[in-house]
Amino acid sequence: VYKRQVSTQSTGQESFVMKFKYFICDKKHEFLYLLPLVLWLVLFQFLKYVPEGYRNKIDVTTLPLVENTLFGGLSTEWFSSKGNPFLVVFAAIPYTLHFLLPWVFALYLVKTGESPINFFWLLGWLNTITVVTHFFFPTAPPWYLDRYGFEPANYGIKGDPAMLRHADELFQVKFFDNIYKANPVVFGAFPSLHAAWPFLIATHSVSSSTFRKCAWVHVIWVWWAAIYLKHHYLLDILGGVVYVLVLRLVCDFISNRVQLRQANSAAHRVTFEVDGVDDCVDCEFFFFGRKDDKKRASMEIPDNIV
Repeated sequence: VYKRQVSTQSTGQESFVMKFKYFICDKKHEFLYLLPLVLWLVLFQFLKYVPEGYRNKIDVTTLPLVENTLFGGLSTEWFSSKGNPFLVVFAAIPYTLHFLLPWVFALYLVKTGESPINFFWLLGWLNTITVVTHFFFPTAPPWYLDRYGFEPANYGIKGDPAMLRHADELFQVKFFDNIYKANPVVFGAFPSLHAAWPFLIATHSVSSSTFRKCAWVHVIWVWWAAIYLKHHYLLDILGGVVYVLVLRLVCDFISNRVQLRQANSAAHRVTFEVDGVDDCVDCEFFFFGRKDDKKRASMEIPDNIV
């Protein structure tokens, strides 16, 4: 009887260990999908602690000069600078919702039965590459040109809400003023993440045509607001679009190469399904696809018996 109890306890412990092992192997690639997003959050918060002597000079001339050459003037001058109360509030709405945008979209994907992992993978790399660009190529936003002209900028200057200050005055709060003064990346005009995030969402594959139409309306809304509020030039908007398109092309290229490699290796392998959780074999990490819920065990076939 004693031996029987020990055997039962041992079997239960082994079963728990194997289940935990399988869970880690099966979910490992999903955790790795989130690493670029974590990297971005770390860089975004801690780059401000880099000594100014190790930072590049802030560029205050390139964006307005290039935009003036391409478009015959500055895009921020296409609208009145007086600050129409209705338009300011209308532009402030997407700016207020900007920080919640990717997380709300992720919840929408989950609700519709789709995995948000691929979206988080793209979002993480987009944000990381953009923040790295802001660090090595710091650029002044339009509000800096309005306040300081072409005077050299320094990293001691705090962020400015620009036209959003009118929204604070209208509601007698300091909501946007506090947000932008606490911004760790003040000189990150190019490329614009305010433009890139909604564009990334709008170009993401979803089944609902209604959602796609609403997403594109939101894209135009945010792009207009970014220029009207004097937070970005049109050149910054286009930069965000280019970053998203290039990132998608690179990811699609790598995805096709990975799938081709998997197809070629499958021709030399015998794969059989294993029901249950007795073992965890072939826990491979795929960058652009989820594994089947069932585990796979594989065995190489020697060429001499094929």
